Parts: sequence; C-alpha cells; structure tokens
Amino acid sequence: MCIQRLLGREAYSEQEKIAWSIVIATKGLPGFIDALLNSQEYLENFGYDTVPYQRRRIPPQQVNGQLPFARMPRYGADHRQQLEAIGYFRHQAPLIYRWQWQKQPYPTGVYLAGKAVLYTGAVLVSLGVIAVALSAWGIITP
Repeated sequence: MCIQRLLGREAYSEQEKIAWSIVIATKGLPGFIDALLNSQEYLENFGYDTVPYQRRRIPPQQVNGQLPFARMPRYGADHRQQLEAIGYFRHQAPLIYRWQWQKQPYPTGVYLAGKAVLYTGAVLVSLGVIAVALSAWGIITP
C-alpha cells in the first residue's frame, strides 16, 4: 500500500514486494518510508513539491485503463440505503449462539466469574508494576 500511495503505482512483482519487505525488516518502518521518499523514482516523478498521485492508469500498449488502486469503501448512510434497496443486506444469517451462557443477559454466575477474573488480573498487574518500580528505585532487590 505504501508503494501505491507514495510511488503512485502497483508493485511490479512479488520480487519487488520481497525486496521492500527486506528494507522494512532491516531498517524498520521509518527507514522504509525514508527509502521510498529518497528513491530515484520518487524524486524523478514527484520531487519535493508535488503530492504523490496515481501514475500509469493506462499501461503502455493498452487501450483500456486500469481501475484505480485506491478503492475505498463508502460508509455514508445514503450509500448504505442504496445497497439495502437492491437487497444487499437481506441474506445475512442471524447470529447463532453455540452455548446458552453466550446469550445476553448473561447468567449471574458467568457475570460474577468474569468480574472476579477482571479484578484479580488488575490486582496482579498492579502488584507487578509496584514491584518493578520498587526494584528500579533499589528499595527491594531480587
């Protein structure tokens, strides 16, 4: 996706994806972005003053163009209403529970057990944080 957004094109092949993933593995994400922004291809096509845009919509020696790679889903209410009007959401299966205790409202025993696990975990994590802080200050030693 970074190649699409910063270089304005799809990755040429799996080898190019692997090569860029090696850059990510060795230099991290900030190094990867720096490598893309300082690449010869980026500087020749966009330079320092141009916002990257999609290049190569019509590949050489082809009459028809490609679909844009930035196909973002629409979440507006008007678009959802259009989808409902053509029957897009009619075939959704109802939510099926495997066990009875999964249905809301939860049984009291399950609710209390969940609360007990939550509070016990919170106390143990708090004690761990306190122990690490005290050992960092030299008050307790391992």
